[in-house]
Amino acid sequence: MNAPLILTTSCLLLLLTISQAAEWEKLPPLPAPNGGFVVAADQGQIVIAGGTNWEGGKKNWLTKVWALDPKTLKWAARTELKSPVAYAVAGTRDGRMVFAGGSDAQGGLRTVQQSSQDGFQAYEAELPPSAVLAAGGVLQRSLIFAGGSPDAAQIAQASTATWSMDLDTRNVTTHAPFPGPPFLTAASALDPTGTLFVFGGGTWDTQAQAVKNLDTAHSFDIKKNAWKKLRPLPYAARGMSAAMLDQDKPNGDASTSSFIYLGGGYKNDTEGFSAEAFIYDIAKDDYRPAPPLPYKAMVALVVLDGYLYCLGGEDKKQSRTDACYRIRVEEVLR
Repeated sequence: MNAPLILTTSCLLLLLTISQAAEWEKLPPLPAPNGGFVVAADQGQIVIAGGTNWEGGKKNWLTKVWALDPKTLKWAARTELKSPVAYAVAGTRDGRMVFAGGSDAQGGLRTVQQSSQDGFQAYEAELPPSAVLAAGGVLQRSLIFAGGSPDAAQIAQASTATWSMDLDTRNVTTHAPFPGPPFLTAASALDPTGTLFVFGGGTWDTQAQAVKNLDTAHSFDIKKNAWKKLRPLPYAARGMSAAMLDQDKPNGDASTSSFIYLGGGYKNDTEGFSAEAFIYDIAKDDYRPAPPLPYKAMVALVVLDGYLYCLGGEDKKQSRTDACYRIRVEEVLR
């Protein structure tokens, strides 16, 4: 069993050195403060859809869709969603953004949506109920889900369910359940070989009647239908974000996804939101300090054309930010 990671003085100095060497590029802000939105690469652009924000103490559920052109760095409006959605699992299939589940103001949704020339095409699907704030992503023709709950406000009903849905047939397959406690709001990343990585998250502590943050980490091999326990996070947190980073092989072969960037989230009521970040080395099952996020929040992360983008998110309780930054992947990995 792996020993927990202890950040030594040398590690902290390395973290300081990295933060000084690598700089995030500030981009035009989101058209409106937003968090919990669906985000993915779509036709060479970054698209965000739906989400939530707050105004005068009221939570708004959004339908707007915006696309960021990585060349002009300008946001442009796309056709709106027909109804609000937030906290869904998303990814890219055949160059188009696709997402499923999530929630609106009334509760969990059982729809799958994929972008097209005419906006998002939506259809009903027999999704399991725990499709809100779940971990997961898109692998070829399948959507993968793990954990989650029936509703963003029903933390006590968090799940350990793992399942996938064929995007062509809409058939749902049940997989081996998550081996840890029921969870939601975990960081997750899916590599091209079919392994889902899940880090941290929140679970319901029945005795304390409160949310308990997790430091656990696991991987799920979809082909083998098997979960594997990984080295725990450096600290417990919920709402961290993850992004798979590609690294070019020295001999010029196709790039390989062997590192995961992990950042942000909510530590506890004392420390609050965080900007700390780490690189998870898949081969070594270990963490090292990475350039921190440009601000403290539960953010959205997405990689496109050699850049890691950091978008919006929850920066305070009952608050959302419109911040938008990017940094070269090579700077993050050096």
